[in-house]
Formats: sequence, C-alpha cells, structure tokens
Amino acid sequence: MITPVAFLVLRALSQKPADVYTVEWTKGTAEFKSPIGKPLWSFGVDCVDTGTSRKDYKESNKSYASFKLFTGDSEWAQDTVAKLTSWGFNSTGGWSDDETFKKYAGKNRLPYFVVLHLGAWNQAPWHDMFDKTMDHWVTVAAEKQIPQLANDPYLVGYFSDNELGWWDDTLFMSYLKMKHDTPGHKRLIQSLRDTYRDDFSMLQKDWLVKGSSFDTIDDMHLRGGSDGRRAVDAWTGVLGRRYYSLMRDTIRRYDKKHLILGDRYCQYYTLPIVRAATDYVDVVSTNFGADWNDGSIAPFFLRTLHGITGKPVIVTEFYMCATENRSGNKNSSTAFPVVKTQPERAAAFAKYVKSVASLPYTVGAHWFQFSDEPAKGRGDGENFNMGLVDTDGRPYEEMISACESLNLASLRAKASDSLPSNTVVVPKVAEVPHGTLKGWPRDRGVLPVSSGTPFGDLFVVQDAESVYIALYAMDYMDEGLYLGGHIPDIDRNRWQVRFAGFPPIEVRYGGKGRHAWVNQPGIAVQEVSGLKYTVILKIPRTLFRGAKSVLVSSTATTHSRSASMTWNADLDLEKAK
Repeated sequence: MITPVAFLVLRALSQKPADVYTVEWTKGTAEFKSPIGKPLWSFGVDCVDTGTSRKDYKESNKSYASFKLFTGDSEWAQDTVAKLTSWGFNSTGGWSDDETFKKYAGKNRLPYFVVLHLGAWNQAPWHDMFDKTMDHWVTVAAEKQIPQLANDPYLVGYFSDNELGWWDDTLFMSYLKMKHDTPGHKRLIQSLRDTYRDDFSMLQKDWLVKGSSFDTIDDMHLRGGSDGRRAVDAWTGVLGRRYYSLMRDTIRRYDKKHLILGDRYCQYYTLPIVRAATDYVDVVSTNFGADWNDGSIAPFFLRTLHGITGKPVIVTEFYMCATENRSGNKNSSTAFPVVKTQPERAAAFAKYVKSVASLPYTVGAHWFQFSDEPAKGRGDGENFNMGLVDTDGRPYEEMISACESLNLASLRAKASDSLPSNTVVVPKVAEVPHGTLKGWPRDRGVLPVSSGTPFGDLFVVQDAESVYIALYAMDYMDEGLYLGGHIPDIDRNRWQVRFAGFPPIEVRYGGKGRHAWVNQPGIAVQEVSGLKYTVILKIPRTLFRGAKSVLVSSTATTHSRSASMTWNADLDLEKAK
C-alpha cells in the first residue's frame, strides 16, 4: 500500500522539470518550457554575430564588424546580450554566435536555436532523397554538429533546414526525369502505381505518357481538365514523409530529447508537405514576412499550419526595411517589405509582433536580423536595412522603442484566434486603392471559411459606388507540367462568387504572362501575381438593386483542382459607417 507521503513523493518525481526545453499547452496556449519550468514565448533575433572579420572587412563595402567597436569577443558578447535583454528580446535565433555567447555571456546567456542544414548538405529534396548517399550526408552533417550541443540546457531545439523550397510541381517533374535505375525515380513510379491502383490505362486518362507501361515511362505531361494533379500531391506526400522521417531519425540518433522544430518554410508551403511533417516534428516553423508593409498578415497562413498539424508554430524570420537608413542599404529587390521611414518601419514591426504573439498556437517570432546588411550587399547581393543596429553598431532608436513597448506577457495572456462571424458588416472606405489590399480594413471585412483547408482569405469592402471582394491566396504553378509549357484555361486557378439572386461570377487567374478574366460584363477584375495572388473584383452597387444585405457564397480552387475552399456569409451593406 502506498502511503500519502510516498504518493506525494512519487508525484513530485513524475513532475520533475525536464533537463531540456519542452513545448506544452497551458489553458489552450502553447509555450516553450525551460528545464526549470519557466515559460518562454521566444522573441528572438537571427544572425546575432560578430559580423565581418578583420581579415574579410572591406572599407569599400561597409558592414557590421565587432572588431571595430569592441576590444574583443568577451566585451561584444556581454554588451550584445545586455542590449538584447534590455530591448525585450529573450532568445537568439538561427546563425547566431552561440559558441561566443556560451564562452563569454555567463549567467546572462540567452536560450538559442540552431539551424542544422542537414538536408542541404546534399541538396535535399532536389538530389535523390531515396539514394543511400542522402542518408550518408545527413548523417555526416548531424555527426559534425549535434553531439556537442545535445547536453546544452540553453538549447531550445533544432531546425533541420532552412527554406528548402518544396516546389511540388517542379519536384515531381525533377524526379520523373531522373534515370530509371535511380532510387528516386523508382519510388516515384511506385507512387504512380499506388495512385492509379497499378492500372496504366487510368494513368493515361490523366497524363499524356511517353511509354507503354509504368516501367517504361520516359516522360509525361498533365492533360488539361484531368484529375492528374492528385498524382503530384501523392508524390509530394511521399517525398515529404521521407524527408521528415529521415531528419527525425537522424537527430534522435544523436540527441534523444531536444525539440525538433521543422525546416523553416520559405514564406510559402504546400498542403501535402505540411501534412507530411505532422508526425515528425514537435513544432512547425516558417519564415514569414508581413503580407503588407504596414506589418499586417493574412489570417490563413499561420492558422493553417497549426490546423493541419495540431502543432505549435514558430515564425523563424520576419523583416521590415526602410529606404531611409544610416547604412546606405538600397533594399534593391522586391523580396521583403519596405517602407519609407524608420518610424514607419518601427510601427509595422510592432504591429506584426502583436499579431503573431496574439495567436495562442504560436511559440515565438524571430526578427531577421541583428545588424544591417552591407551597404553594397552581402555575398548573394542582398543589401537590406534589416538591422536593429546599423553597420556602425548604432541602434535604430525607433525600432528599439517599439521593442521596449511590447508587453508580450499581456499579449500571451489574452491570446485567442477568434473566427469571423457569418454576418459581415462590409466596411466603408472613401477610396479603394488600386491593385492592393493595403489600406483595406481587413480585420473587419474578412469572411469565414466554411469548408476546405484554407490556402487563402476572402475580404470585402465598399465605397459609395461599388462593392469590392478580394481573394488573397497562395498557389505555386510550374507550367512545365503541361505539354508545351502552357497551362490551359480549364486548369488555371478558379474563383467563383455567387450572390443570392444574381448570376454566378467566375474568375480565372494565374499563368505565365496572362491576365485574370471574369465572365460577367460590367465587373472589373485586378490581379497581382506571385506565390500569394491578389485578385480583386469591383462590383457596381447597382447590381444589388438597393439591397441592404446579400448572401454570398464563394469557392476558390487551386490550379488543376488540387485543393479548394469555400466561404459563406451574409454581407450587411448598410450598417457600416
């Protein structure tokens, strides 16, 4: 018989804090827990490092360099940790000088995260994921990195890779073109057999095939209007499960305990890849800059990552740049959100952090990066004003003030992810900007998803003369799937909008060098293409014949009918002020 005292001792032992970071749910909110049980919502910074070395420094391309600012690494480490902590940051993200902090930061050292680049050592997933050389190089990469990290209590967890690029259509064609005797090609053929129940004639209904059997396929292209895209999705799932299981098994060979945090999606993901990750990661990770340069984000993106996997989500890179900066950065591409001034940058930064921290299933957001990039660009040409400090090490006062003003504890205490109402009071604006959703009151004009896994959002707004409805949705399309490299109209992305009592509206969009078209005269359509498409319909108010409200039903379908989602709502056109 167990005595009450013995029971209490056993319970205490069972509740002993782990010797590594864990991830837990507390009252519906996700959080990291330290080895001593302290909660952590990781507000971190990437690339906290000493910058350019004395040997590599070039006055002709000024960059951040600690040797010009500090007497040595010890002074740099202590000063940098003190700065980050006073600004409100509580961890360091990928590619930081973890060993320098370990050596010199002492008791003030911050929790940290490591990017292992395991698959990237052999160019996964583009090199044959099923060849034994992939296992070899993943193992080599793990052996070189993990053993010296496995017992560090400050380590939160591992990212297996960064921005591999799960471009599903292109990956399918890439493996199809591998030599017939390669493991990857053989595994793809097996996936096709499984998808089509080993019936070659079923495959031929969906694909134009060069070959007379599964074993003799030399080439194939998708038939317009077919269901062949299911074969691409099935293969993407096979490839994803191979990757994530290999990463998990390899990491666990050298470290049984630390968290496995995914592979940091590159602002985009495919639904089959996220599903494939579910059983193999503790947290889902993604690089995710603001969708609009005011710092706001589309609701679907993080919600879907959590919704598919049931796992917490961490944002591993986010950014905001200003054309007015002290480092001379030109921000010379369209890859990242850019504003004009530092006050605008700071305001957008704060808005972004508040949006992400207010979601109960997020466990952190990591700013990219500590210092500005070199004035004339780093090795790959990037030259962005991404720093908390400039290349001379001077903090951007507006950014620091924004950091210090954030109350993460309060945001986490109030975290929720409330879904839109089925009745949407359509916001009124004086003027609707052309071709962009920036400036739309999207938080008030977002429609509820009725069915399907969300890959986009639907927004509404009105002015004195028109009602505008906008689709913001992601889809990657490689027209190489089709013979001649041209997607037919029947397989372009499809968006349907139906207002009760009025003819249905259909839009086709996407496709290289092509514009969106709409089937109804008198309705204007605008399209801005990209991995996330913006498609806006301008509908004259006269269509609604003075109605105070109207029922709307809408369906969006990705190219070749791979996935679809629907919205249903009652649009109130009268109550908004």
